[in-house]
Amino acid sequence: MNDISFTNTTYLWPILLGAFLLWIVFLWKEWKGTFKVQFFFSAVVSFLAIACLVVMVLQPTKPQSSSNKTAIVLTEGFSKSVYDSLKKKNRKALIVDYRKEQQLKEKLSKVSRVFVLGNGLETYDLWQLKTIPSTFISGKEPKGIGKLTYKNKLTLGDSIHIAGNYHAPTEGNQLFLVDPSGQELDSIKLNNEQKQLFKLTSVSKALGDFAYSLVQKNSEGETIEQHTLPLQILPKEALKVLILNGSPSFETKYLKNYLAEMGNEVLVRTQISRGRYKTEYLNSETIQFNGISSSVLQEFDLLILDETLWNTLSAAQRNIVKNAIVSDGLGLFMQASENVPLSFKDFSGIRFKQTNRTEIRIHPFEKVAAYTYANRFVESMNLVGIHFSEGETITGYNRLGKGRIGTTVLKSTYNLLLKGNSDSYRFLWAPVIEKLSKQEEKALHWEMDSFLAFKDEPVTFSLDTEEEIPKVTYEGSQIPMRGDIFIKNRWDGIVYPKKTGWNSLKSANDTSITKQFFVFESGQWNTLKSIQTQGANKKYLSDKTRVVQEQVKEPMSLFWFYIIFIACLGYLWILPKMK
Repeated sequence: MNDISFTNTTYLWPILLGAFLLWIVFLWKEWKGTFKVQFFFSAVVSFLAIACLVVMVLQPTKPQSSSNKTAIVLTEGFSKSVYDSLKKKNRKALIVDYRKEQQLKEKLSKVSRVFVLGNGLETYDLWQLKTIPSTFISGKEPKGIGKLTYKNKLTLGDSIHIAGNYHAPTEGNQLFLVDPSGQELDSIKLNNEQKQLFKLTSVSKALGDFAYSLVQKNSEGETIEQHTLPLQILPKEALKVLILNGSPSFETKYLKNYLAEMGNEVLVRTQISRGRYKTEYLNSETIQFNGISSSVLQEFDLLILDETLWNTLSAAQRNIVKNAIVSDGLGLFMQASENVPLSFKDFSGIRFKQTNRTEIRIHPFEKVAAYTYANRFVESMNLVGIHFSEGETITGYNRLGKGRIGTTVLKSTYNLLLKGNSDSYRFLWAPVIEKLSKQEEKALHWEMDSFLAFKDEPVTFSLDTEEEIPKVTYEGSQIPMRGDIFIKNRWDGIVYPKKTGWNSLKSANDTSITKQFFVFESGQWNTLKSIQTQGANKKYLSDKTRVVQEQVKEPMSLFWFYIIFIACLGYLWILPKMK
């Protein structure tokens, strides 16, 4: 009885009050001045009739009855041995082949537990298991490229770095990076390792939207598989970087050279002794520095400081820096040191914790050791990570107004250059400079939910805008947008691509504002997609974290309430006639 609830509870008290008054009117009408047995019997019958009427109006419900039936959902890549074992334990289990039938909601409405075998349901179908306790048992990891890391948006002249791992490669085959014209730019020979790491590099040489390829060939030169790598090459824009150091350091020596090699204008001012400073200009001598002031900082996109210099700044100078970050979008990067967590946390809002692990590996350079101070970032809602190791943030930043404040716990990264690991050095510093520098103010900022997009499958995207109600179109049709309840000025939308290759989303208010995204041919990146799907299913269907959010209710049968109500009315109607 405790599980019974009512649908129409909005007017519960008015209904109960009306029923009580109706019963009082009936009692008043039946009262003949004396208490007879007939009066009490009629009162009980009338009360029962009115109670049945109230129940029928309120419409009682109860938890949906579920049998102890188990369902087994088969998806691509499921293990036959696991299926046979489950089938043996659950002989009456309902078997559903997701590969043939993707509408599961109705089929699973009467089961109490579901086992999902294989790579799992597509992420856009997981909602169908929302109210059913479910267990996911993944299949064997498929053969092929299971992890891929690369930047799909570069500036002209940037290095192209493709990295990842290949599961169960065929020894003797080769993996090629091929440009849109078919020219082979780099290659690696596959071996017989269970998981082989690979890195392929080249240089961007032309502007535009391109479709590079990763091509695998056997020892006879025959193409075994080919996957498209979309790349956008944009014009290069030089940054203006100001580096202020309280003492000379090898870290700054190599960092300034790297920044200059990338075509940026760099001004370095280093205190070499009390009252004496050394000023260096790289790629420009037009930048003048006469001390920290609002007018000076407006000229720069990024300010890099060390802990020694930071501690010498007055409160007024720190306020000038903060105003430049908040109002003008200046980026601030604090170079790592043992004392940065203490001296920088109040200004930046970034918190740290102690750790004993100081040697790390950062994907995709797992074979190269990097070193850190004995600190780690404390994760928070405001922290945006740039580099990670074993789930911990190694480099990150907080947003502050229009600008960003960041730092790292990486120690003496110049040692990577000294050991000949220039690729890993550039990999560490390129995103730091890009993400912390003054950001171009855009009316819309787009983000795609996933690198993988396929024809006729939902692609989720989001945009940040100050428009009251943004309008986005795809192929001439407007896309419904939904405001994010947690993040101000963020909107989410879903598009179903109609064609393969490069597609674009457009702002209806300004058609010059577009978002280019690539739609792959069916069958491409199957291994990568399978592993991502497995990860999504593990997260959603894990027994330890999966909680059924709501219990489905079903209406109770009102048949007996109608019978009792009619019987009571019949008795009350026929009673006076029998007298």
